[in-house]
Amino acid sequence: MKKSVNRPEGLRQHGVAAVELAIIIPILMMLVAVPFFLGRVLWHYSVAEKAAHDAARYLSSVPVTEMKSQSRIAAVVDVARQIYELEVAELNPGLFPATPTFLCGGITCAGLFVPDTVRVNVQMRVFADFITTETVYFTDEEGGFVLNADVTLPYVGK
Repeated sequence: MKKSVNRPEGLRQHGVAAVELAIIIPILMMLVAVPFFLGRVLWHYSVAEKAAHDAARYLSSVPVTEMKSQSRIAAVVDVARQIYELEVAELNPGLFPATPTFLCGGITCAGLFVPDTVRVNVQMRVFADFITTETVYFTDEEGGFVLNADVTLPYVGK
């Protein structure tokens, strides 16, 4: 005949809470990490979009004399690049800075004609620091998530 031991009810459950916590913690960590990463991606995109818009707005309001001059257009594009770089500096891009492209009327701004539109295109790379690139399916071969901010405005400096 078996002898039953009377144990208090709390002792039979000893350690169950630790096991439940060990199962739940990885899920909770992902639930916290993913929104932070998405917030960071949206922050980078909004800063890049605003910087591209401000640079395009400057280019669209340049006087015709500067837009048609081959000697002055390089300085105008340089000022637009500085506007862009000052606004993106808060992101601290590190080794992979964003690459803006400035187009006047669909081609590189060269001062040959007065364009109808000006366009600033920015490609920026955001990295998922909390996971490795082997497990991330939305990254490209160099790693990171590529954001593309593209702003086209009509040229009003006529």
